[in-house]
Amino acid sequence: MPNLTRIAVLLSAGVFLFAGCSAKLIPNTQIKDTPDSREIVTQVERYRLAMQDRNAESLLRLVSRNYFDNAGTPDPSDDYNYAGLVQFLANEFRDVEALQMDIVILALNFEEGDKGVAHLDYKYESRFQVKYPSGSKWDSVQKKKRMKFVREGDHWLISSGL
Repeated sequence: MPNLTRIAVLLSAGVFLFAGCSAKLIPNTQIKDTPDSREIVTQVERYRLAMQDRNAESLLRLVSRNYFDNAGTPDPSDDYNYAGLVQFLANEFRDVEALQMDIVILALNFEEGDKGVAHLDYKYESRFQVKYPSGSKWDSVQKKKRMKFVREGDHWLISSGL
């Protein structure tokens, strides 16, 4: 029996040490805490705040000039680039009186062999008040999406997925 006890103690100590060596995670996520992942998560929070503030200029500071989005469809007529995003944002907030947004980050993956590309899967819920000629109306949207980030210089910028 003493050998079984010793084995159990050693196994317990090994599990404890292994758990203690596990990677540190960014709070409220399952994302490994590295300088790159922390910057991307910070960019997502900046995106959320800029949306809530309905601030197109702040949003565009987070976006690569090489931005391109196919709107999740094979139809090229709804695709847009950075210039299209600028035009879209100019109109997007015009009639929005209030906007609240929650984001939950589901996963962050860096492309193998390319340290300058990352994909962030997230879900969001937006609640917004829109002004119509007949009066204001609240509505909400929930979606799962994927943002693509590219490293440009010293910063990670959104290159698709808004």
